[in-house]
Amino acid sequence: MKLTGKAKKLLLEWCIENDILWLDDAYPSSQWGVIQDWADSEGVTLDIETNYIVQTNTVHGYLSFVNGLPVGKRNTKTRQEARNAAIKKLNQIINER
Repeated sequence: MKLTGKAKKLLLEWCIENDILWLDDAYPSSQWGVIQDWADSEGVTLDIETNYIVQTNTVHGYLSFVNGLPVGKRNTKTRQEARNAAIKKLNQIINER
């Protein structure tokens, strides 16, 4: 998931101010960390939680949260899907400001 509009512009400005010049070439997990730090600076909290079933010792899926509220599908199959859902919601929040 890529940011668009105002959100993309603000992220790029933040990256330059923080000497982060490699974002497009980074692995998705590294991009997530940068976007998460930038979101914090904008007052938006992004979290991904693992839906872990203790009784069977298995991961059932992943949950994404923006400002403590669930977004996207309740359970995604991959961590990256959960990240994408959170970034999509972040994009919406920033662009509607």
